[in-house]
Amino acid sequence: DLVEWMRAYNARAPKQPLSFVGFDMQDPQQPMDSLVAYLRRHDPAIADEVRDLLAPHREAWRKGDYPRPAEGEGAQWLANAKRAEELLAQRMLDTPPDHVTERRWALQNARVVVQCAAQAHDPWNPSIRDSCMAANIAWTLAQQPEGTRMAVWAHDAHIGRTGFANGTSMGAHMQRLFGERLRVVGISTYAGSYRATRGFADHRPMDARCFPAPVGSLEEAMHRALPPHASAILLDVRALAADPKSSWIHAPRPVRSIGYSAFDFGFEQPTVLASQFD
Repeated sequence: DLVEWMRAYNARAPKQPLSFVGFDMQDPQQPMDSLVAYLRRHDPAIADEVRDLLAPHREAWRKGDYPRPAEGEGAQWLANAKRAEELLAQRMLDTPPDHVTERRWALQNARVVVQCAAQAHDPWNPSIRDSCMAANIAWTLAQQPEGTRMAVWAHDAHIGRTGFANGTSMGAHMQRLFGERLRVVGISTYAGSYRATRGFADHRPMDARCFPAPVGSLEEAMHRALPPHASAILLDVRALAADPKSSWIHAPRPVRSIGYSAFDFGFEQPTVLASQFD
């Protein structure tokens, strides 16, 4: 539905077209393949060397999603990715600046490969992924004309300004990058259904039931405050945070958390709304 709506909008407003770009860095396969394909077209002298450097990590993904490196293997993946990025950057310094857009994307693909290898090397460090996603968002926006606006869709725990899973959230990094230009909008629901995978190891999608939110949660409070015949509330957290009578918004409160995988409950991590969303 979103893609069809964007296409219809672009047909009506061709001078201000909408587009969408991915920014996560968990899967290196397409960046690796795109990088090698670029080198075969424009710099075949190092294409095989870069392919061979990336081959062990690429082959691990070919065998299965989210491969766990053996002892010392993650460090080698990371060293090889950095070497490939260095080779590419050096060759670009030594050659004429042709195919400018393709060169930019080649360098970005090399960065994403390094990012993914860094996460594989240190898988329990959540700050790596969130800092990389923020950097990729900033890079993507920098490729657009001045004044371009971007809507970033991600899990509330990533876009929020506070720390996530003992790390630093993408939203915290974006706050430093964009300052007052950033607006963080959280999305939740009292009940209903949603689309997710069956689990982190079982990637088959399913329609999961969203159980009614418990008493004391943000969703339950908003449900009680919902005007008759209304289906949603847009809560101005900034305005409430400035009101001394709204002390509840500064206290930890259960908020529904559903991401890639289906959750039976999802209220395990209390959230302080005033420090998380706008």
